[in-house]
Amino acid sequence: LEHVSRVVPDGLDIRLDDRLQPALPFFVDPDVPEMLGFATLSGDVGATLRRPDGLVMTRDLVRRLWGDVPPAQVIGRRIEARGSARPKDFLYFTVGAVVADVDPRNPVGFRSPFIGAASVFLGFGSQAAMPGFADPTIDDVGMILAQIPAGVSDTDIAERARQAFERSAMYAKLPPELKTGR
Repeated sequence: LEHVSRVVPDGLDIRLDDRLQPALPFFVDPDVPEMLGFATLSGDVGATLRRPDGLVMTRDLVRRLWGDVPPAQVIGRRIEARGSARPKDFLYFTVGAVVADVDPRNPVGFRSPFIGAASVFLGFGSQAAMPGFADPTIDDVGMILAQIPAGVSDTDIAERARQAFERSAMYAKLPPELKTGR
């Protein structure tokens, strides 16, 4: 496997000028945007995802918040948002990158009549993340995405996945009776 990354969807409300704009946030590993072919319109996606207050947003969300401004003009803007981990607390985030709207065929290319393609991407170390999100051994990891090199068989993938799981901290915590009979 060339890349293995995590993606966890959540919920987020952005407060701007006394109005709330819902957005679909995804907590992602820093290599997910490159792995999934995101087109960066402005900013540094990887560096933004490594910051606790960093936020990457889609072009559709930029339009919903500020109209048809160039993506470069929103880099560095501060916004208030609250998510499911701390629903009563609005936290401040800094827009560090803007990406093109994600293709709906992409695993994170969500669209809805209510929020359109208004998505944000946050790192697992984000201040909006639930406690434990930064720990790769958490139980609810959302989606695991893997980029597979050409010419690798499904048998090879299954064996590599089994070996990786057996080396993980999560596997080490399993009771012995769950580790037998494979």
